[in-house]
Amino acid sequence: MSEMPESTRREYERIGREREAASREADRDYLKELLRVCAEMLAWTVAGLFFGGLAFWLATIKASKALFSAPRVFLTAATVLLAASWWARTLPAHVKWSVAAYTVFFVVAGQSFNDYWGFVAAIPYALAITYGPDGLLMLLRQAFPRRTARAA
Repeated sequence: MSEMPESTRREYERIGREREAASREADRDYLKELLRVCAEMLAWTVAGLFFGGLAFWLATIKASKALFSAPRVFLTAATVLLAASWWARTLPAHVKWSVAAYTVFFVVAGQSFNDYWGFVAAIPYALAITYGPDGLLMLLRQAFPRRTARAA
């Protein structure tokens, strides 16, 4: 084999160093773009969970027969009663936990075009709404306890 001239060897080494530096810079640019895309996907996912999921949950409540064509004020009242039913003393545990499971699942994984899931959850929601006034009463009693007269 013939020996390479020193100037050619140095030129090849310089080209190799430049290629290595360009490769590291390309890797950094790729990593920056990958992180940007991941952050953007995370932001849209979080926005979908907080905003899309809530809309889906409200659509599932409205899917019940009583609230399907009712004005929005009745949907709001039903939502308040459903939330207040959690504090009702007499609400059966299986109803409480099925409402909690459906609500968490729907808020996290719900899409507004799948509102037919409301037909599945309509029964536990309706049962829980009937216990809502008891829950509201419990919340009011906790917020405004009766003051007892001081002993003389």
